[in-house]
Amino acid sequence: MPKTSSVHPFRQSRYEPLQSQRRAFRIFGYYPGDSGFLHWSLVGVFLFHYWSQVQLCYWEFRHGWAKIREGEVFVALEVMTPTLSRVGALLKCSFLIAERKSLKKFLDKLVELHDQADENEKPIYKWVTYWSRQFTNFEQNFFLVTCLFFSLFPLGVMLFNSIMNPNNPRIFLLPTQVTLPYEYKYSPMFELTFLLMSYITFTPCFMLGGSDGLFIGVSLLVSSQFRLVQQQLENLEVEESLSEDVPAENKRILKQLKQIVQRHNQAIEMSQEMSSLFVPNVFTCYTIAAVKLGMACLIMSKIIRTAGSYMTIMQSFVEN
Repeated sequence: MPKTSSVHPFRQSRYEPLQSQRRAFRIFGYYPGDSGFLHWSLVGVFLFHYWSQVQLCYWEFRHGWAKIREGEVFVALEVMTPTLSRVGALLKCSFLIAERKSLKKFLDKLVELHDQADENEKPIYKWVTYWSRQFTNFEQNFFLVTCLFFSLFPLGVMLFNSIMNPNNPRIFLLPTQVTLPYEYKYSPMFELTFLLMSYITFTPCFMLGGSDGLFIGVSLLVSSQFRLVQQQLENLEVEESLSEDVPAENKRILKQLKQIVQRHNQAIEMSQEMSSLFVPNVFTCYTIAAVKLGMACLIMSKIIRTAGSYMTIMQSFVEN
């Protein structure tokens, strides 16, 4: 398999727009642009993360199904909402893995265009690099803060209960609601289980941040090709030294126009290739978001009805 860049060896490339995405995927154990030893050395890490996410989805589904059988449908919806995010992350990474060879060739092409950029094109690539990093870092930090909240909140509740009610039995809360195949409500098994659940919960942050950031970064890089075409058209001027030599000037302009047309056609081909590679990811993203939005609406309707019942009771109490 070819190197990441045909212009510079790997680790020596000046390619920067996807550094944040590459870093996020490396934590997960997989990056579509890797090859050789770097790719195979992380297979074990990748398989562990993938297996742990599938296992956690299964445990959450078991807990949600148990709640459904008990008649607590809305509680089951709350339990299974994080499962959808995990399923979405797994599907996105699965699509990237399935298209790994084609995606790597596409990334290599973008690397080559970036490494061969001249001085006039560098400002556009710097703009792409900045916004690609900003989006990826924002999304990844957002997911990290969310997971941190779900990990610290149970700790706070357990600590508050132990301080305020020291004589009451100890409560055991995990970062996610699951039905585990073993008994964990005793020390040190609970502490180990809590650490394991927290670790597994944080993995989708890098899966989602890497996959979504990769799509945004590639989209910006492809769109930058059209901006470069626009820049070349704007810089197309008549040279005063050849203004009197009409045939020579026409020949020069025709040559530049051919280069612009060639680059424009290349940008169109890259857009089509990007579309074929990332359509499954985009479809998965919007489908999962639509399902989660529907579940959130159902949960909110339950909360509104409950709040309405309480308001009715309070109103009747005040009137009496």
